[in-house]
Amino acid sequence: AKALKCNDCGKLLASVKEAQDHNEITGHANFEETTEEIKVLKCTVCGKPCRTDAERGLHTRMNPGHTEYVEVTHTPQLNTEQQMKEARDAMETDDDLVAATLKKKKAADASGGAGGSSGAD
Repeated sequence: AKALKCNDCGKLLASVKEAQDHNEITGHANFEETTEEIKVLKCTVCGKPCRTDAERGLHTRMNPGHTEYVEVTHTPQLNTEQQMKEARDAMETDDDLVAATLKKKKAADASGGAGGSSGAD
C-alpha cells in the first residue's frame, strides 16, 4: 500500500498516525489501504511542501510571489502492520502507566488511613 484512504471523506493519509489524528479530529473511522499516491507539490521559492490545493492556495496568498510549484510526489510503501503494532504497543504502555498510578494511589490511601473524602484539598 502507498497510503491509507478515509472511506468517509476520501482523504489520503500517509501513515497510521495520520489516520489516528484524522479520526480524532473528524470522527471518521473507516480506512483502507490504497495504491493511490499522495500528490505533493513543493514551492519553488521556499521549498514548502503542499499536499492539497487549499494548502497551496493559502501558501500563495500568505506569500506573494510564491506561485510556482513542482511535483515531488514520492511513493513510500506503508508498513501498516508495523505501524499498527507500534500504535498498539504505545497504547498498552499508556494503559500500564495508568494502572500503575491507580495501584500506587490505592496503596497510599490504604496505608495512610486517610480517605479521599476526609480533609480539605
